[in-house]
Amino acid sequence: MSKSNRTKNASYRIGQKIANYCIEKGYTQSYMATELDMSTTTYNRIENGVVERVDPGLYFKIAALLDIDPGEILLDDPSQYFYQCQQSGTVSSTNTINNFPPELSAMLQIIQGQMETLSKQFELLLSKV
Repeated sequence: MSKSNRTKNASYRIGQKIANYCIEKGYTQSYMATELDMSTTTYNRIENGVVERVDPGLYFKIAALLDIDPGEILLDDPSQYFYQCQQSGTVSSTNTINNFPPELSAMLQIIQGQMETLSKQFELLLSKV
């Protein structure tokens, strides 16, 4: 992939944001890889945008390690989180899930599915107690 194409690629932009936050924090790729339980090579590929498909949960883990909101790395403009809010701080009556940027909507659906699965497992465990 040429550099001009990589610059337009979402994975590349996200990776560069992650790399910049790591530099600010003084975290090395080796440190991040160890904390994320992956090889340094794999982590390097994420920072360089070479890995096209990354489990959205991984971005949340990276954000937690960097002590930042996931939107800081996932969105081009983090203020997009609040574009449906009014000055009063209330959310408009529209279904805001459908108005999220596509990458956040996809992650939200995955997380909701995981929460449903965990809830079912929890109920099953409670029934055995």
